[in-house]
This record gives sequence, C-alpha cells and structure tokens, in this order.
Amino acid sequence: MTDNVFASNALDAAYLAPAHAPGSGNCFTGPLGPVLPADLATAMACPATAVTAPGHQGALDTPPAPPGLPFLDVALPPAQPQLPDAATAPASPFGGAPAAVDPADLPVPTATFLADRSRDHR
Repeated sequence: MTDNVFASNALDAAYLAPAHAPGSGNCFTGPLGPVLPADLATAMACPATAVTAPGHQGALDTPPAPPGLPFLDVALPPAQPQLPDAATAPASPFGGAPAAVDPADLPVPTATFLADRSRDHR
C-alpha cells in the first residue's frame, strides 16, 4: 500500500493474516494513520522482502456477524448452461502487465464521505 489517503478513521490499515495462512511480499509506505499491529509501518516497510509477514496480531472491535444462514449451509448454485466446460476448461492466464496507474489521476472521496454511517460519527 502506497500513498495512503485515509484520514480521520479509527483504523486506517490492518494486517490480519491468520497464523495458518501468513502473507508475504506485502508492504506499506507513505502516510499511515492508526494501524494494527501498532508497528505495521516498520514491520512491513517497503520494499517488501520475501520474509513472511507476521500473523494475526490482535482482534478488532467489530460487531458480530448478522443473523442468518451460515455460509457453509448456502446451497450450491444451479447448473449454468452458459459455462458447459467450466470444470474442465484450461486456465487462460492474463497475458500482459497492467498499465501504470498514477494515484494523482484517481478521484478520492471527501473526508466526510459516509461520515453519517461511522461508528463514532467523525
């Protein structure tokens, strides 16, 4: 993550990979506000290295999942005739590099975007 433009959040960035599936090659640079774990900016500074990143570093204060049907109990989708060979078709990987992106060309919402839905109404 580079050139972060998050502001006025309770948490701007978090690295919460579980211990059984740690990530690697992830890095953070530029301005970072509140982060989890607290040493994220130094522990995962860019350029990224091949060193495996730390696993889950703590729990976030998040609301419980909504009531309803557990994900594992959701029925399989019906047959999709428009994809007759989906299970056996060979993979077709992307064949080129994506175009360079200039962050200055990307619109950024105002700092008050969705503020009315914030837990702390900042």
